[in-house]
Amino acid sequence: MLILSGAVNTAMIGANGILNRVAEDGVLLDWFRKPHKRYGTTSRMINAVALLQIATIIGSRGNVYTLGEAYAFGVVWSFFMKSLGVLALRFQRHDQEYKFPGNFHIGGREIPSASA
Repeated sequence: MLILSGAVNTAMIGANGILNRVAEDGVLLDWFRKPHKRYGTTSRMINAVALLQIATIIGSRGNVYTLGEAYAFGVVWSFFMKSLGVLALRFQRHDQEYKFPGNFHIGGREIPSASA
């Protein structure tokens, strides 16, 4: 339960930051970014994330094992998506700044070394 409580707090902070960036890019309405009159926070985004978390708890009927499995799935999915992004940058970019000097060259292909 303590681990999941920390996960909820981290999710609130992370989701608020990501949604702020998404709203700045114009994907979300500017209504979400309107600051709270008293505190200056993006309270509408925080409330939306809190409602989605409550809906998740209600949807799982409060089963801690189900919530833990969903959290673990989310962590693994996050790592997978980040790895996919790094892989896409690795093979789509041809800048020298993204290359490690110790890479192996075999048959015209560059193979990343394990020491990077």
